[in-house]
Amino acid sequence: NLVQTQDQERYRVLVVEDSRVAAALIQRALSQHGIDSEFIADPTTLLEALEQYRPDVVLMDMYMPHCNGVEATRALRQLESYQATPIIYLSSETDVALQVEALRLGGDRFLTKPFNPVLLASTVRTTIERHREMQRASRHDGLTGLLNHTAVKTELDALISSTPETPVTVAMIDIDHFKSINDTFGHPVGDQVIRSLAWLLRGRLRSSDLIGRYGGEEFLVALRAVDADSAQIILQSILD
Repeated sequence: NLVQTQDQERYRVLVVEDSRVAAALIQRALSQHGIDSEFIADPTTLLEALEQYRPDVVLMDMYMPHCNGVEATRALRQLESYQATPIIYLSSETDVALQVEALRLGGDRFLTKPFNPVLLASTVRTTIERHREMQRASRHDGLTGLLNHTAVKTELDALISSTPETPVTVAMIDIDHFKSINDTFGHPVGDQVIRSLAWLLRGRLRSSDLIGRYGGEEFLVALRAVDADSAQIILQSILD
């Protein structure tokens, strides 16, 4: 994190609101706090908008033509890709029982109109930060910060599928005699050995390469656009 040169990806909010005036007010409030947003008036185009914009949060009006916010949310929750996407209702509905029911059926937060711009932006920002942290935790190994077993395999499948004509060399790295390290010096030292190898791999390989902790003392790396002979030279230089 200390040496990262790229700015943090901007927060993205999809506003689903049939009133263009209300949508403009919402987008202005978000923009003033550095949050990017897009607006759709027709909830039947929600899936298309999600695919194109890939928002961090959906800000959903409760009552709209064609289908209401709860119906749109329930449809969205049927799709695996969007089961965890945070949805914040923004509505003039003041009946607490209806608000609770809306949350039970798939929403995450409920804000009432007229909204406070500062509260709206703060709620959106906090929701996105927590969601991103949960995503990061579910994909990364807690000890090393590398991709975990499931995530690195998923990323590898996606890499191979997206560039079928580009060579990709995959290697497994295992720490020799690791059990004896744990037995002799204790597990905290073993953990430090694993972390040190993770740091070494991060420092010696490119940011475009995949690095993951496959399990225990095993690591998986995938080198993009590198043939097997070149990969052997690169990895041997790390071992040396």
